[in-house]
Parts: sequence; C-alpha cells; structure tokens
Amino acid sequence: MAKEGDFSVQLHHLDGYGFKVEFNRDGIDALHMDAGPPLGKGEGPDASSLLAAAVGDCLSASLLYSVARKEAPPGDMETTVTCTLGRNDRGRLRVKGMAVRIRVSGEIEQSVRSKEHPGSFEDFSTVSASIRQGIPVELEIVSSDGEVLFQGD
Repeated sequence: MAKEGDFSVQLHHLDGYGFKVEFNRDGIDALHMDAGPPLGKGEGPDASSLLAAAVGDCLSASLLYSVARKEAPPGDMETTVTCTLGRNDRGRLRVKGMAVRIRVSGEIEQSVRSKEHPGSFEDFSTVSASIRQGIPVELEIVSSDGEVLFQGD
C-alpha cells in the first residue's frame, strides 16, 4: 500500500520518442516507453497505455484489499481497461475516458458477492480516484460467467 510523501521517476531520452524510465526502487527494472507510429517506433508502451494500466492495477489491487485485507483469496481476476482517445476543441489528442472491467472468480467472486457495499473500495484506489477528477472512469465487476456483480461510476 502506498504511503504519503514524494517519489520520483527519471526518464532518459534514448532516441526518437523513446525513453528509458527508472523507478528508483530496488528490484524494479527500467521500462522502455515509446510513442506509436508515426511519431515513434512503438517499441514500448506509450503514456496513455501506462495511464490505463495504472488505473486498472490500482482498482484491482484496491478490490483485492477490500475483500481480504491481508492475503488475497484464491481465485482469478482479469482486468481490462478500455481507454478512449479523442480531440479537444483545439484539436489536441486527449484521454476522454476509461472503462474498467474486472472479471473475478473463485473466492474473490464469492467475497465480492457477500460484501454489503462492493463499490466502497473505489475510494481507496489512489490512482483512479485522482484521475477521476479530470477523466471519467467507469467500472464494472463481473463474475466468471459474465454476470454483472457491481457497476460503479
């Protein structure tokens, strides 16, 4: 779980639109980012992809924490984040919204079913709660057979 305070990452220009990102944490490898064609070579995720991954990861981890508190229960979880890009009134490309779908099974699914307020975990998702201040993020939790267990904002 994240703690209050500052942290930093460093980006080192490689070539074209490629960057090496260092996270300043032991055991965390550097990440290669690159814009997609026609600007970059697409040799790594771009910033919008990492933003979507961060939202999905944070919501998924918050859901696991809310159903277990300590150790995640057995079961599968698969999260898909669909990011919508569009132009603003000045013609600039922007992230217009994200739709997050978390598919759960096993004890994770049973825990979600038994929670009185299954969406309360959303408030504890540091990244998605912050992003939602400027970008709509829709959330849906579904069972392994596609039954909607929770639909959030």
